[in-house]
Amino acid sequence: MTTKKGIADGRFQNQRLQYLSISGEGITEYPKFVSQLGHLKRLELSYTEITHLPVDMNLPVSLSFLKLSGNQIEKLNSQLAKLPKLRELIIEEVFIECFEEVLHLMNLEKLTLKYLTVSKLSTKIGQLKQLMY
Repeated sequence: MTTKKGIADGRFQNQRLQYLSISGEGITEYPKFVSQLGHLKRLELSYTEITHLPVDMNLPVSLSFLKLSGNQIEKLNSQLAKLPKLRELIIEEVFIECFEEVLHLMNLEKLTLKYLTVSKLSTKIGQLKQLMY
């Protein structure tokens, strides 16, 4: 069992891990060890106290699913554009100032936005040609 402290200080290590769900109070920053999980395909960051995604967060390029729900994140990171395999993005119950980074996810097939407050949403979202629903 991994504790919140173990997640925060990077003691949790598994290079072959493919699915990781991190949720709960007490997690206040993006866990840096995630960038070391080269086989990670699904990542959920839900209901944490994370307020921003760091510029140097380096998400694994193998990521095909990302869920950000109920966090305090106000801005998506430009690192999302470096995820060529990302097919599904779920963003729920958050306030986001700018949504432009999503426009660079050309292979995105599914985009779920629920209970979302966005202060700026580009009409260019139609350029995501692979988007099915």
